[in-house]
Amino acid sequence: MKKTVFISVLFFILIVSSPDLKSTELAIHGGLENGGKQFYGLYANWGFLPFISSEGEYNYNLDTKNKLFSVGLSVKLKFSFFSPFARAGIGFREEEFSYSGIHLFYYLGGGLKFYLAPIMGLKSGVTLLNEKNLSYYRIYGGVFIEF
Repeated sequence: MKKTVFISVLFFILIVSSPDLKSTELAIHGGLENGGKQFYGLYANWGFLPFISSEGEYNYNLDTKNKLFSVGLSVKLKFSFFSPFARAGIGFREEEFSYSGIHLFYYLGGGLKFYLAPIMGLKSGVTLLNEKNLSYYRIYGGVFIEF
């Protein structure tokens, strides 16, 4: 019983503390992946604990016409005008609209956000995507807004 109360109090403190670290982020980004192929995408996350956010992402590859959908977690630290972050999750890559054209993957990555204003800035990062028979890096940059 005491452990449950302690964990509940700790969880409550984490939720209500550091409200500036718990934010919603929306971003538009683009970059290169898998040997120089261009892509662009949309990114969103929601900070449910200080330093920890859930995330979702959609990317479209202009060269291969592949679509990527992913969900995961991100961790960030904020220092004045910059914020390093790390991210991990799972997703699927769709080559065509059929079950044979869907490939599951996991990803690991990180990067750096530069705040141009308290709620907006520039973002760049590197992500490793690993499928069953394919592994490649994605380098990206974009703009974000937090609220």
